[in-house]
Amino acid sequence: MKTPEEIAIQKEKRRVYMRNYKRKKYAENHEQMKEMQRLYYHNKINKRLHSEPILKFAVMSVEFTKALYNLNKIKDIYPEELLKFMTDYIETYFKS
Repeated sequence: MKTPEEIAIQKEKRRVYMRNYKRKKYAENHEQMKEMQRLYYHNKINKRLHSEPILKFAVMSVEFTKALYNLNKIKDIYPEELLKFMTDYIETYFKS
């Protein structure tokens, strides 16, 4: 059976290993990891502020997440203005 000191040393070794592993992965795929962190951040904030989750798309990117997050925020503050803006936007989009 291991002593509490041995367990603490083992945990510290695992923590250091994971920190170095993640640092290496981040260096290899910097842009991809940065985008994943942004998505995580915006989804986490959205879950805390809004009861409904952000919709998932086939191609989910930071831009979609930010847009949906900000639309939810506007919907809470100015729902009538958002409806007017979206109606105008869709009419303009389908006219072109």
